[in-house]
Amino acid sequence: MQRLWLPLAQALTIGCLVGSGLSSAGSAIAATPTLDLNPLADLDSPARTAVNDLSAEAGLDQVTSVSQLTDVKPTDWAFQALQSLVERYGCIVGYPDKTYRGNRALSRYEFAAGLNACLDKIQELIAAATADFVKKEDLEVVKRLQEEFAAELASLRGRIEALEVRTATLEKQQFSTTTKFFGVMSYNLIDAVSGDGQTETVGQYATYLGLSTSFTGRDLLLYSMYASNTNIPEYTVFNNGRDVGSTREGLTTWAYGGSTGSGLFSLSLEYLFPVFTRERDRMYVTLAANNGFNTSRFLLPFSGLTWEGANLGAGPISAFGQRSPMYRLGGGSGAIVNYDNGPWRLTGGYLAAKANNPSEGAGLFDGNYLALAQLNFTPSSRFGLALAYRNNYFSAGEFAFNNQYSFGPNSPGFVGTGLANRFDNAGVFFNRDVPVVSNSYGVQGYYAISPRFVVGGYATKIDARLLGRGDADIWTYALNLALPDLGKKGNLGGVIVGVEPMLTGLKIGDRFVGGFKRDTSLHIEAFYQHNISDRIAITPGVMWITAPNQDNSNKDLVVLVLRTTFNF
Repeated sequence: MQRLWLPLAQALTIGCLVGSGLSSAGSAIAATPTLDLNPLADLDSPARTAVNDLSAEAGLDQVTSVSQLTDVKPTDWAFQALQSLVERYGCIVGYPDKTYRGNRALSRYEFAAGLNACLDKIQELIAAATADFVKKEDLEVVKRLQEEFAAELASLRGRIEALEVRTATLEKQQFSTTTKFFGVMSYNLIDAVSGDGQTETVGQYATYLGLSTSFTGRDLLLYSMYASNTNIPEYTVFNNGRDVGSTREGLTTWAYGGSTGSGLFSLSLEYLFPVFTRERDRMYVTLAANNGFNTSRFLLPFSGLTWEGANLGAGPISAFGQRSPMYRLGGGSGAIVNYDNGPWRLTGGYLAAKANNPSEGAGLFDGNYLALAQLNFTPSSRFGLALAYRNNYFSAGEFAFNNQYSFGPNSPGFVGTGLANRFDNAGVFFNRDVPVVSNSYGVQGYYAISPRFVVGGYATKIDARLLGRGDADIWTYALNLALPDLGKKGNLGGVIVGVEPMLTGLKIGDRFVGGFKRDTSLHIEAFYQHNISDRIAITPGVMWITAPNQDNSNKDLVVLVLRTTFNF
């Protein structure tokens, strides 16, 4: 008899608590907005989730025998109780697929449906006054169970009341119901050694902080800040005796590069919103109002490694390894439009590096700019291919692979040989700084041979026209190998072999310029990212740069890096 009434008694008792104590707590939880930082995902509100639950529960079917429930076995501890409730009282229902799902948490709707069915059956029995009328001894069992569990019920009620107080406190103290604060802090110990005796050992840190806000659940406002003390090491090298200043090949170990003097630097202000979202296609726009806009996050630069969008603490130890150098040419304030259709994504955009400057030769349409287009094809998670085109204008002497930041003429850039970054500067090939219009053509892709072995790479050809002077050719390419989950789930090993941007040709008028070397300068990199936890990672790595500044007479560079990353 106890087995018959125990499920019903527990349901009646829990129902009283649900109807009283849990009501306000449930309402408070349901009122909390859901924020998914993926701006391309369709977010479901708690209200929509509740509607979906109701729809599912509306499909519950009445069963007349416990044998109709396919997931209930005679060996289950509650089998006899279910059998009695089904066959004696007829107040147990199953799901349309003929399952009972006895281990699933009971919702208030399900409880109401089951209780109502049982009460209806009891009313029928009372009206019919049949022999199956509820017996007095059964009611005594229910009364005794209520008395036995009185202490437990009182304790549960107290815990619910305490939860309500804590929930109310959190609601009052939280920063925003739609804003999330996040950050990455990374510390690098770097030892750079040159074969000619130049050596540098430094300890540097960089911090990335961000605030992401969603107003509708399908848009994203992102504000980010950056602080560092990263003075990038530089080596003075020559090319066939030609002094082109210093090089940073393999020496930039941060995605952004450069020092802010440990002060916070406003990196980017972006707002992404959908234009339309249909079943088969969608379009969304990103507006950027700060020079720190990083186009690679929205263009998805494919590589053989799994770190798309990596900035400070994930993946490779070099700026060259983190993404194709093509994405370090130009940028700033403007707009990017993405159109997705199945595995295809078409992207177009326009950005100005000096949009906030009203001076002549600056502004949104009268200064350095970037116009871009890219077509991505991703038929599966194992394969991806992208074709990219970028058109840039750089003021006199300002061409460089430096993330669109205008450091003025003579910038060595963050990646690439000295010649590839400074061919437009006075004293290298010309007697004055020269403005440049460049057209970049890139292809990149990856293929996952297995979940733990991914291969890929990219190649980019840059045609740079020196206005009124001539034309320059620049090439950069790389082969990437990735070993996800190497040694431990979540870890990552990687090898990169490539050529940082190098000047392969220069023509003034119809005359090809000689007098500089075109020796292949290889960038060879290996690293291993070991996750101590989901918030802390240590990444040792090594880089070897051959023929710095594309001249074999320069001694090779070896760079050792030990990076520690904290995510919060």
